[in-house]
This record gives sequence, structure tokens and C-alpha cells, in this order.
Amino acid sequence: MSGRERPKPLPLALALILTSCATTGTGATSPQAMERICSAWPIVSWSSRDTAGTIIDAKASNAARKAFCEGG
Repeated sequence: MSGRERPKPLPLALALILTSCATTGTGATSPQAMERICSAWPIVSWSSRDTAGTIIDAKASNAARKAFCEGG
């Protein structure tokens, strides 16, 4: 790393969801919107050189993505 703090994946992912959702009028997200959201929301990896906080954030983002995109 270049000394700069890495962006936090969970807030970035949530911002993407909040600005990208398209609804069908019933409050449900359309399948096309779900596909766009989930394809743009990458699975986050980490290395042993990352801080504990970064690893926790990556795991939280991955769990949120799984719950949202895979329903579990």
C-alpha cells in the first residue's frame, strides 16, 4: 500500500445500492436492477498485511453482498 487508507467497502457498496435501485412500483427491486447492482458489487478480498479493521470491513461487505444478492 502507498500509505493511503483504503476505501471502506461497505459504505461504498451501500452508496451504490442506494443510488442504483430501480423499483417496479411495488417497492421490489427489478431483476435487471438486481443484476446490475450485484455485478457491480465485487467480492472483497484481503491479505495478511491488512489491518484487522480492514479485514472486518471486507468480511462485512461480503456478508452484506451475499445476503442482498444471494438471499442468504
